[in-house]
Amino acid sequence: MQRLYLASAALVIAAVALVGCSPTAEPDAAPAASRSTQPTTAPADTASEDKQGTCGEPARIAFRGVDGEPKAAEFLGDLVDSGSTDGATGSLSENAAGEVAYTVAPKDSIFVLADRFCVDLDSVMRFNHLESPTIHPDQVLVLRPADGSVWTPEP
Repeated sequence: MQRLYLASAALVIAAVALVGCSPTAEPDAAPAASRSTQPTTAPADTASEDKQGTCGEPARIAFRGVDGEPKAAEFLGDLVDSGSTDGATGSLSENAAGEVAYTVAPKDSIFVLADRFCVDLDSVMRFNHLESPTIHPDQVLVLRPADGSVWTPEP
């Protein structure tokens, strides 16, 4: 009798949990016609999805050399600026050697910044010796090292 009671209670709980659900509903799904692969100024949480379609394979910084010693840094791919967006409103600069740097603006996110410029987040963090994704206004991050740049790991 007790098993029957427990089984009935489980069915009631499951039925209550499913109230309002339909087998064809797709919660939070946007209509296909409203999705765009063009650069957008969407909120930070949706910017990645929209821009990834225009980015393709993210560019990255490759490190060549022996572990623990200075390494040659090589930029592989193209630095693509899809435009300022919430979370990546800072500015770019390029020096005479061809190094491209980004100056962080208030409320910038390194995740959105990586999406904006179609660069591999991990390689940018490594090149700039970032141990966490926390960035600060006026901080300067190298996005594309100059040809022949040498990168030294921190001890």
